[in-house]
Amino acid sequence: MIIIFYFIAFLIGYLTISMLVSDKIKLQTSLRASLSLGLGLGLCALITFLSFLIFNKYSQLIISLAYILTIGFLLFININKHKKSIKDIFPVHSAFKNICVKDTLALILWGAIIFCIFLIAKRLPFGRWDAWALYNMKTKFLLFSDSWKDIFRLHWHTQPGYPLLLPFIHASAYSFAYRSVNVVCFATAVLLSFSCGLLLFGSLKQFTRSSVAFIGSAILLTNPVYLSLSTAQYADILLAFYLLASITTIIITLKTKDAGCAVLSGLFLGLMTFTKNEGIVLCLILFGLTCLNIILFNKGSFRSRLTVPAYLLIGLASTAIFTILFKIFLAPPNPDIFPANVSNANMEFLNFKGLTIVINFTLKEIAYKGWCSIWPLIMIMFIINPIKFFRKEPKVISVFFVCYLLVLLFIYLTTINFDLTWRLTSTLQRILFYLLPSALFIGFFSHWRSDDT
Repeated sequence: MIIIFYFIAFLIGYLTISMLVSDKIKLQTSLRASLSLGLGLGLCALITFLSFLIFNKYSQLIISLAYILTIGFLLFININKHKKSIKDIFPVHSAFKNICVKDTLALILWGAIIFCIFLIAKRLPFGRWDAWALYNMKTKFLLFSDSWKDIFRLHWHTQPGYPLLLPFIHASAYSFAYRSVNVVCFATAVLLSFSCGLLLFGSLKQFTRSSVAFIGSAILLTNPVYLSLSTAQYADILLAFYLLASITTIIITLKTKDAGCAVLSGLFLGLMTFTKNEGIVLCLILFGLTCLNIILFNKGSFRSRLTVPAYLLIGLASTAIFTILFKIFLAPPNPDIFPANVSNANMEFLNFKGLTIVINFTLKEIAYKGWCSIWPLIMIMFIINPIKFFRKEPKVISVFFVCYLLVLLFIYLTTINFDLTWRLTSTLQRILFYLLPSALFIGFFSHWRSDDT
């Protein structure tokens, strides 16, 4: 029964993309499919969150009705706005009509990959530490607690101030699953692990050759650390997905200047803020750099150059408003970043010693055999021709990575409540994990883009 929820989520995402993106922009099939699923899961979670805010409890009936009304509304908009028939919105007949032997083999291969991910995930069916201690535990509070807001009064070890997109996705799926919460969390982890790889394939195929897209996605989906963390039932895989989705749709927006694509990019940026606290920082940097690039480097009047950033902001506000409400009215403050009195804090690592610790630990981590030399490969791709990374659309993403790495460095050097080595051990591998799909994308895209001259 959980497949029904995934289909509903896909349908909501697909119809939203059909409503926003112009028919003139041809999205590659696997890209549209993965974006539809990721967007649909996020929107379903936000709808469920809204039902909790309004009715202050979990209600399977209310959530189901909300999804039906959403699908009906999106169908109405698509049919009337674009004057489409159902066959035009869902071109299933033409899709099967044009299928060939190569497509059949690709479907078999993707099926085999899903099965392999399932076998890997089955080794830890309840996920790793943060899964059952944070995300899955909070899912149970949403579903079974008399007061779901007790989540915000739990021990600080449970990170009560963390955004709740993943638990709300689980709660949404549970409404249709008729299975235990553990089965729902397990199935969603497998789906997200595969979808992120499919998104990388679709993103690369949108701009490069099929062979390049296959190699890039194969490198990701066969990496032991990626497979381990993507099936750990953490929110990191959501963050990895929405970061790559945001980058891909932003590049399409920069190339086409399409208002609908700009809104779609904003939706993904806003969803990213509700995955983890890091998503807020990633969103702000990426949004700021994109707007700055459009305003500074596009032709036309200053007013016309503000059009695309305005649509980007509309999309961002539509989904980020839930994060804002969550942070202002529900989530307790996080004491781990700065103490109440910053002026009295002892910045023990804000010096050359701290910088040395960070650099040495980072070099040790990227050389870890579990990564199978994937980070050295990305670094070699950059060293071979760094100019490619700072031309046209890739320059926004490259500057984004530089800015975010500098922010991370500052955060590590200003560590005050923990030992720096322990903090690096606990967080660095997961940071590299959620940056990995986007780093692979920008590396392959910069070198093998179809319109490069």
